[in-house]
Amino acid sequence: MNNDLKIILGDYESFVQSHTTEINEKEVIYYITLKRTIISCPECGSRMNIKDYRKCKVIHNMIRGKNTSLILKKRRLVCPQCNKVVTEENPFTEKSHSRLSQTSEMEIMNKLKEPTTTFSLVARFFNTSPTKVVEIFDKYGQMRRQPLPEIICIDEKHWKHKGQNRYMCVILNFKTMEIVDIIDGRTKKAWSRTS
Repeated sequence: MNNDLKIILGDYESFVQSHTTEINEKEVIYYITLKRTIISCPECGSRMNIKDYRKCKVIHNMIRGKNTSLILKKRRLVCPQCNKVVTEENPFTEKSHSRLSQTSEMEIMNKLKEPTTTFSLVARFFNTSPTKVVEIFDKYGQMRRQPLPEIICIDEKHWKHKGQNRYMCVILNFKTMEIVDIIDGRTKKAWSRTS
């Protein structure tokens, strides 16, 4: 196994049965066949048979200045007794249908720590959508709300937003005039989330 793949796999090296590598000008692609993990049916306990293989593309972070992808060859298994079909788990992502590896998600969060970085900039760097970057930020970047200052100012602002709410409320610290919070909407439901 080459050094780059060992770095990518890390602790997951034991899950790999075989691999091949394809390198072109834009990206490095690793074709990986996973070792069989599921042997018995989760429903009835019978030994499962291989039904077919499905390919799953996982975007990984850049290595040596090139985009890196893992094409996983996952088995779909069928139970001969109860006909239950199960797909093997993907050890590289948190959810089996995710297209970004856990390592890439952590790298995205590290990039977002830089104060001048935008969601769009990070999305372009990792070859994904800005929406996905925002989802990752919301998943890992939850921050506790600070307590409200002694005196606050509340200002309502209309904005040309195509979303659900056309108004936002800005809460300011009266003494320092710093923004404390921005609330998306002016309904009771939106305000109840701030307390």
